[in-house]
Amino acid sequence: MLLAVYLGGCATFTNEELSWIKYYDKKDEPLKEMRFMKLVRFNEKGTTPFEQVGSFYIKGNNSFGYNDKITLFRYSKTAATFGLVNLDSHKPVEVITGDSLEELGKAKKIRFYDIGRGMIEVADYQSSKGICKGFTQSSVKVDFVTNYYVDMNQSQEEFITTFSSADLMLKTGSHNVQTTVVDSIKSAKFNKVKNEFQKNLDTMVKNDAQKLGRFLLTICHSEL
Repeated sequence: MLLAVYLGGCATFTNEELSWIKYYDKKDEPLKEMRFMKLVRFNEKGTTPFEQVGSFYIKGNNSFGYNDKITLFRYSKTAATFGLVNLDSHKPVEVITGDSLEELGKAKKIRFYDIGRGMIEVADYQSSKGICKGFTQSSVKVDFVTNYYVDMNQSQEEFITTFSSADLMLKTGSHNVQTTVVDSIKSAKFNKVKNEFQKNLDTMVKNDAQKLGRFLLTICHSEL
């Protein structure tokens, strides 16, 4: 799709020399900044699913109380990376095991960072029953913020952000998907990107919600 070429393309977040990157992680809150350390280049091979490939830091204090590094893991069969935080305990996940996934599944709030392919996405899942019980028995609310960077090689401050929410259910998928858009692009040369983005917005948000539902299948595997 044309949009994939414009938004991010083959841009990568590569190493500790990269400057602080601005991004949104919640609606009605100011921009945050993160920086990566020892992140494997996306064109390197040899990593296995859920292998640790790096970490990132969030500048300053944050509303959830975790100030240590957040570990990045490799997705299966994709160049993207992700990080996880248990918002009940305010602890980032340092290694993915059956026990750590079970602990996340029992939590009432968790945060998921999806980083790569020219984007930074932050998703907060919550359920009063616990994430997996909510997902399998009723629904899980997810608020997700996706920052799409036009060209990371030229500018880390030219991006479009979607603020979205959805209800995720194991049997019936995503429901009540809602979204708003904030445009942080200032350069006129990227007007074509903005037009293309608007044309594909509904599909992109719907695909995002479905992806976030599929991730719960991994966390809640033992309960399915």
